[in-house]
Amino acid sequence: MSLRPRYIASALLFCTLSLAGTKELAAQRHSIFDLQSQFERGELTARQSMDAQWDLINDPDTHEIIKCATPVFMFAEQHKNELNSSYQSASSSFSSAEQVYFSPSGRFRITYQDSGPDSVPLGDSNNNSIPDYVEEVGIAADYSYSLHIDDIGFVDPISAIGFYNIEIRNQSGGIYGFTSTRNDPGAGTFISIDNDYIGYNPNSSDDQQLGAMRVTVAHEFKHAVQYATNQWRNPSGNIFWSEMDATLMEEIVYDEVNDYYNYIKEDFFSDEPNPYSVFASPASPTPGSYNHITWMLYFAERFSMDLFRDAWAQIEQENTLSIVTALENSLLSLENFSFEEAFAENHLWHYFSNYRGEGFNDYGFDEKDLYPVAQVQATLTQVSNEPLNLSNISPLAARYLEIVPAPADEGLIDLGIDFNRNQIGLGVILYLKSGQIITDLLSGSDKVQLYYGTEYSWQDVDKVGLVLTNHDQVISTGTVTLTLGKNGNRFRVLDPDAIGIPEDFVINQNFPNPFNPSTIIEFELPEASFVKLDIYAINGQWVQTLANEDLGAGIHQRIFDATGLASGTYLYRLRIGSDIYIKKMTYIK
Repeated sequence: MSLRPRYIASALLFCTLSLAGTKELAAQRHSIFDLQSQFERGELTARQSMDAQWDLINDPDTHEIIKCATPVFMFAEQHKNELNSSYQSASSSFSSAEQVYFSPSGRFRITYQDSGPDSVPLGDSNNNSIPDYVEEVGIAADYSYSLHIDDIGFVDPISAIGFYNIEIRNQSGGIYGFTSTRNDPGAGTFISIDNDYIGYNPNSSDDQQLGAMRVTVAHEFKHAVQYATNQWRNPSGNIFWSEMDATLMEEIVYDEVNDYYNYIKEDFFSDEPNPYSVFASPASPTPGSYNHITWMLYFAERFSMDLFRDAWAQIEQENTLSIVTALENSLLSLENFSFEEAFAENHLWHYFSNYRGEGFNDYGFDEKDLYPVAQVQATLTQVSNEPLNLSNISPLAARYLEIVPAPADEGLIDLGIDFNRNQIGLGVILYLKSGQIITDLLSGSDKVQLYYGTEYSWQDVDKVGLVLTNHDQVISTGTVTLTLGKNGNRFRVLDPDAIGIPEDFVINQNFPNPFNPSTIIEFELPEASFVKLDIYAINGQWVQTLANEDLGAGIHQRIFDATGLASGTYLYRLRIGSDIYIKKMTYIK
């Protein structure tokens, strides 16, 4: 294969590597980011940046398998005015041994070799002189087309000449494949894939080589769709977003292959998360290339691919639109669902994977049992009496927490999140001792507190999972403080959207008064509290208890029925925490 070394360098620059768990590679990724940032800041030219990155990663010991080399051609396309035109095409010449095969639909022209280092496996089970591998490539291309174009409705990248070119090559450096632009404007892009996929990452297919080939075709065809939609222009053409999007289509087209497990797990068979995945590092902002594919998958599974079709249609019309903004618009127009709540639920699904979601088939990712265990920032083994200061939450990122109440923790579950910037989201999962789960979503903007109150007590739950999110694309949250309420540990509710929550404790006069035979006793709680309401005769004799329980913040009423009692003056005594309130009322038959 005659792919120029500098193509490989740029591909390595932008792609997530399969060995990303090592300390050495982590350091390398950081240096690559620095070089990219130097280019963005104007400190390096595009050519200098590519050269420097090549020098940095030229050591073959730093990588084994590269998911996709398309980013080099995206970079070249986006900066073609600054680079030599030779960077924009990976066209290479075959020898006279070149063979051509058209897919069953006739839409894909597949070139391959049957000898030499680029040779495909020569097995031909149907004796039609076309290697089975090549026929499988044609089937995969046709199937990818049908899902992308016919079923979902993305822009069709098939060129005006009536077919699309796929070449099969021995990909140097262990590259799965790439999509490149051609100098011929009529052809748009073409796809190059590996000739046998021997020695690549494991997957769930019975035939792992064919599984790797199939998801590569699906992945690269989405890059072709992206180019046909807006020529890989930023911000949707940002390589991290575009790789997330293309990796999503692997799962949509070939759900059974699961090659993406290699990028969300420490390794394919592990329960531990890849250090760059959402599961391991929810505090790292999205996008995160292949490692953040599940962030995209949430929207596909929770809603449908119609959401992405609509989002990319917006991007086609307005190239400067970000994927997040397009998704936000589509959620509102198609689902009447806010992005703020969707973002919190997205992270709640990540928290809920593996053993945390075991046995609950109606919530979370379809394959959550096989996903890694999400890491939490902190696990509280009791309901803290002190506010918990949390780390700053970056844009499009989150923090995960768990609360395991101690036996002595009593009172209704409620909490307040105080913050000094204008965007925060909250996802909550209550694991009830009854075996049920309760999920809730809240979001806040332009206020100082987000309040969450429930009718459940700490004694009702085994644990509570919390995800605190920042759904803003640019601004961090600043200071975030979590306060938990329980008996003897109350806090003021400052959330203006907490409807019906009074500002102060108020014990109203019963009404009607005088009454016959019943009356209503109303009281207002600005915070969840343990309440005891007793009725006494004027001589101090106890008559009846109307409340002896934890109650949430808000307005509460109890009915006192005096049927069978003598007329006269009675007292109602309300104990809230350590405070006692007493009022008189008159019963007249």
